[in-house]
Amino acid sequence: MSARGANQDVFRKVARSLQTGDVSGHGGLTVEEVQAFITVFQEQGPLAGLVGWKKVGAKSGTLPRLSYGSELLRAKAEGVGPTHTNKPTASHVSYSLEAVRIAWEITQEFLEYNIEGEDFAMEELEAYLKTFGTDLINLCINGDQSIAPTHAKYAFRKTLDGWLTKAVAGGCVQVDASALPAGAAIGKHIFMACKKAIIDPWKTNRLAYKFLMHPDLFDAYVEVLSDSPSTAGDKALIEGTTDKIFGVGTVLEASFPTDQIMLVDPRQLAIVYNRNMKLRTTEEGVECAATDSSFSALHGDYDTVIYWPESVVLGTNITGA
Repeated sequence: MSARGANQDVFRKVARSLQTGDVSGHGGLTVEEVQAFITVFQEQGPLAGLVGWKKVGAKSGTLPRLSYGSELLRAKAEGVGPTHTNKPTASHVSYSLEAVRIAWEITQEFLEYNIEGEDFAMEELEAYLKTFGTDLINLCINGDQSIAPTHAKYAFRKTLDGWLTKAVAGGCVQVDASALPAGAAIGKHIFMACKKAIIDPWKTNRLAYKFLMHPDLFDAYVEVLSDSPSTAGDKALIEGTTDKIFGVGTVLEASFPTDQIMLVDPRQLAIVYNRNMKLRTTEEGVECAATDSSFSALHGDYDTVIYWPESVVLGTNITGA
């Protein structure tokens, strides 16, 4: 059975529980159910499928990271053992999970008269999982616990610190487009400046990197490229896309800021989640009784991690989108 088919079987089982009230009192999901939910999250956009997802059992802790150094080779003499050996330098990156949830309500009348019956309950659950996954990636990019209370997205972004916040706090390389000789308007010079800014020893693996940006900013670059009297310009004009920029692939995320570009190896980014995810539902309470409805909520605990923030390049103050 395909992973998709297996997930749908899980959704049907959970949907039946939601309808019949068989969900346990604490609402704890099984390992199989949690993995099915995480799989849906990983399908919500290209970035979600590229970053790491780390399952933990503690509210806070550390994840290991190893550094092996460079220029470790030494000449070998016959019959003579090495004068020294090498071992990796072990360090850790910390995480602290933050609780989030998504809640929804549905009337019993709607369920009773819906012709899709149980299938609708499954589709409803999957729809909220997709919303949860999309919002989670948005939060993992833009989350900022120090955001001003007056900000329009304060209630959403204050939940946890996302990769953009942690990249800057961790000492990533920043390229201010407004300070570049060719200016801040999106163009090939910005991508090259970001690529050149990757520090050693990360330059060696720079083809594993991706340019992460908003689709509108990418389209603005394609529009510039289409004006070029070249094969690349023709391709951009006809197809409206380009596979790579200076040999580096692109990842487009609608929740990414329109004035920034992150150049990163996606393997440096991770989402930490607690295996004790919960799904609770109830038909009790004054409001549920008055409206003859059921109330459900999916609870989870998450945090973001950048293993080596210094490997990340962040282009800022870019215009054109």
